[in-house]
Amino acid sequence: MASTWFERAGGLDLTVSIADCTNMYAVCEDSRSHPSAILFDTLLSYSTRWKELRFDSRFGNVRSAPMIRIAALTAVEVPLLQSVSFRLDDCLHQNPPLHHSGLLKIPTLKCVKLEARHMDMFTVDWANLTSITLRGILDIDEWLSKSDITRILQKTKCLVFCDIAVHLGDLQEHYPNISLPCLKTLIVNEKTCSSATSGAPSIIDLITAPLLEILEMHGQAFVNYTDFFKRSPHIWKLSFPYFDKDKSLTDTMEFLSHCPSLAVLSLWPSDWNMDTDDANIFLRAFVEGDAGVICPRLQEFQLTGMIDLSLQTLLLFLEGKQGDIPTLNVSPWKKVIIDISGIKDTEARQQVVDFVFQKRAAGLNIRAKE
Repeated sequence: MASTWFERAGGLDLTVSIADCTNMYAVCEDSRSHPSAILFDTLLSYSTRWKELRFDSRFGNVRSAPMIRIAALTAVEVPLLQSVSFRLDDCLHQNPPLHHSGLLKIPTLKCVKLEARHMDMFTVDWANLTSITLRGILDIDEWLSKSDITRILQKTKCLVFCDIAVHLGDLQEHYPNISLPCLKTLIVNEKTCSSATSGAPSIIDLITAPLLEILEMHGQAFVNYTDFFKRSPHIWKLSFPYFDKDKSLTDTMEFLSHCPSLAVLSLWPSDWNMDTDDANIFLRAFVEGDAGVICPRLQEFQLTGMIDLSLQTLLLFLEGKQGDIPTLNVSPWKKVIIDISGIKDTEARQQVVDFVFQKRAAGLNIRAKE
């Protein structure tokens, strides 16, 4: 049946997803006659049409036939392959099949996603890749070290997309700088343990990415973004947390003053148990200020958490960009989402809700979260 389907599909490129049930291969006396093995053989016979490969082994502590055969593939056998994804749980082999494999070095490969306890089980031509996603096994709180991630990023030459999950490390550790001259999108998830020094630097402190356009940050440790934003003036889409020490969001306001190209912004608390923040001064900074407004091109805005604000501030925040007399040289709002659960006064919160309904009725895409 599978062969018939592939033949009917003509010469279309294929995306192949394989969930490796290693236990079945380990216990079957004649695994070659098992239906899944027959299907795998069929898939492998069409490898010249593979464009994307996804391989997931949740029992990676056993060397399986599919893993060994995938690792043995050559550029001749997968001439169209551009994207590869491996998730290998519990892979503790002293000699893992992919370590000596040429699969992740074929010249057509541009996109690689790897999820494993450590990256040295893979042999990769990092310089050839334009997109990488590197993660440990986050389900069991296994994170990649900053030294490993730094070493890999230094080997890249033409990276455009980068998604990494990394352990923050300690203050005493020293790391070299990372130059990513072609990078457009950066997604970072940083993990810090309770014993780590609070002043440990973020990995973005090491990165220079002058063409960066999109940044998405996740983490609970305070990060000073000022220098990074100065090095990346073309960021137009930004998503990152604000911190408990950032009272009234003054630090966040300072960071954003270095983002002149920003059009889309999403902010949330690093800790959802944080005390209520007074956001009045912060919100007004987008539409008024002696030195000019922050983020004048901003058009989509989302702020969540225990936020307190007044009706007058919200009115100014919205109408300062698109009221009867909007602020000069600023872009109008296209979408606004604001969390008002931090407004403790019931009457004041209802006034804000009513005002939001009025604005929605007038055509503005705005939502108040409670």
